[in-house]
Amino acid sequence: MTRAQTIALILAGIGLLLAVSPPVGFSGREALAAGLALAAIGLWATGALPEALTALLFFAICMLSQAAPAKIVFSGFMSQALWLVFSGLVFGAAIKSTGFGDRVAHAVGRRMGHSFASALLGVLLMGLGLAFLMPSSMGRIVLMVPLLAALCQHLGYEPSSRGWNGLMLGGIFSTFLPSFSILPANIPNMVLSGAAEALLGAAPSYGDYFLANFPVLGLLKWSLLFLALWILYRGDEPKTMSEPPPKSMSASERKLALVLTVAIGLWMTDSLHHIAPGWVGLAAAILCLLPQTGILPPKSLTTINFEPVLYVAGVIGLGAVIDHAGVGRLVGSFIIGVLPLSPDNAFFSFMSLAALAAVVGMATTMPGVPAVLTPFAASLAAATGLPVTSILMTQVAGFSTLILPYQAPPVMTGIQISHAKTWDFTRLGLILAVVSVLILWPLEFLWLRLLGKM
Repeated sequence: MTRAQTIALILAGIGLLLAVSPPVGFSGREALAAGLALAAIGLWATGALPEALTALLFFAICMLSQAAPAKIVFSGFMSQALWLVFSGLVFGAAIKSTGFGDRVAHAVGRRMGHSFASALLGVLLMGLGLAFLMPSSMGRIVLMVPLLAALCQHLGYEPSSRGWNGLMLGGIFSTFLPSFSILPANIPNMVLSGAAEALLGAAPSYGDYFLANFPVLGLLKWSLLFLALWILYRGDEPKTMSEPPPKSMSASERKLALVLTVAIGLWMTDSLHHIAPGWVGLAAAILCLLPQTGILPPKSLTTINFEPVLYVAGVIGLGAVIDHAGVGRLVGSFIIGVLPLSPDNAFFSFMSLAALAAVVGMATTMPGVPAVLTPFAASLAAATGLPVTSILMTQVAGFSTLILPYQAPPVMTGIQISHAKTWDFTRLGLILAVVSVLILWPLEFLWLRLLGKM
């Protein structure tokens, strides 16, 4: 038995013990949901079983044990996030089949492919730029990964090589982590804004949110991401460049470029037309698959690997089951009851509340943090003597700290479609989490104090 399988077996055993012997304060349903979640998370985090198989196992046990209704367990299949994953798989096939990816990779690679450091910097800039342009982290990742794959091949990197992993992680993390500091750029931010408006009567504005969070949790974290990736993957320099594609674009390339341009345009303007990014992606994927468009060969759907779709459905279903059972609210209220909050030490209160958000994020996944903690904002403000707006900012520090990949469906999607190693994502997340707690959280506190918010 491998080390990963041993760890997964231990976590599964703890989960089973939780389910059959509920701890004090847990109902039977809450203990069952927590036990199943712990077992599934253990399997996903260690890779002891194929991710899609773990998802199917989770579905089956949930239904056999009646842990939650079917509409909760299988809610991932109704989520637009899943259909963004599906559209990303189709886009990837189309980008490769038409040669469009090679064209983009060659154009980009000429400008930044002279060394691993320059290629990494270019990829990170591209990811950060997309965070300002596209509102969906999932959409950005499913669009970037096929282009990153073509770029890696253009630079001579084989799938799962050190250089390939470094650039893939750079693209995915650079468009995901800084987006927590840009209000409309991902789901947790919008959940926080909506919950604050509904429960507290006021939502943070784009400018205030950006000023409070982007300098430290956005730009500085992005810089530290570059440094971490360069240290971890330096030395694997670009090799022979691939031959440039023909100067003139083929008909299929032009059609694909048009479909992607329209899709990106609709993603960027979703606040105007209110069509969710997932449904835009689904429509664009169908256009790519239609034989009449000539973008993909007939019956291309049979060649697409649907394991990532099952996996993402499992991750989303896990979060829904946890939320349905009330585990996140239970964990949040318990921890709030034991936190040593005091009006006399604003720094300690900030660090405690940021840690609370990070822990709740492990129980509910990142989008669940503001839904669980925002109702407590007024009481936390009274306990700490901090303004309610400052309490909300402690959530951002916490839920922007990715500890394990399962907390973020966009990152899990990137793992599935990028051919990068799961352990590389886990290691980088843990490194950045430690750096965030030790360096970025204290700096964020000082920055907020400088702004008069602490």
